[in-house]
Amino acid sequence: MKISNHKPFAVQRIKTKDLWQSAFMLSKGSQLHDLRLSDGGEIGEPTTGKKQKIIFVLTGKNINHLKREFQSGQAVCRVRILKASLMHLKDEMSKHIN
Repeated sequence: MKISNHKPFAVQRIKTKDLWQSAFMLSKGSQLHDLRLSDGGEIGEPTTGKKQKIIFVLTGKNINHLKREFQSGQAVCRVRILKASLMHLKDEMSKHIN
């Protein structure tokens, strides 16, 4: 008998610039692992004059499934939880930017 090393419930990680996608994933149980700047710098460092974008690093057991669900337009969640997740992300961004 062959034993597979595949772990179907292993924690997965993705990076996205999409605030709404990140909020959806948080509302479905994912965790915010980190916030990064798109130019590779640290949040809060002086800017180089270019417009910087935040990259959300999210982790979770089913994050790749949630990503496909969101991108296909089939995402469904409770509005209050989505709103709370969105506010949480905005709070985290403001903490790191200021």
